[in-house]
Amino acid sequence: MVLIGDDNKKRLSWPIAKIIELIPGQDGEIRTVRLKTQHGTVILPVQRIFSLDVQAIANNAMKLKEKSNSVKCAKPENVLNTNDVIVRKYTSSGRLIKEPKRLDLLNYKCYRFETLPKSQRWEYVVNKNDLC
Repeated sequence: MVLIGDDNKKRLSWPIAKIIELIPGQDGEIRTVRLKTQHGTVILPVQRIFSLDVQAIANNAMKLKEKSNSVKCAKPENVLNTNDVIVRKYTSSGRLIKEPKRLDLLNYKCYRFETLPKSQRWEYVVNKNDLC
């Protein structure tokens, strides 16, 4: 786990990422890294990446693992399929992409408008003299 450094943001706002691949340069030295962030993958130089110290968390995880061995969990009833999961897409600037809502006009019933017979028209229902 690493922090992606940014000169324009405070350190609390720096995004967290996971290292996927180390990309060596022409001389064999690792100069760029492929990272998995919350919104996608990014390739960045090593100079803009700051490592997180996770040693203390690993020791606590071992203690928690020993305690949790005696607890048995029930199998979840509502398991989602991978096809059911909604994937949100983001632009390179971080904005959420909204899918356009299309009208499904093919599934609606088509109505046919007919003209009324002469006796049911507006002219015969309302007297013209009553209007202002």
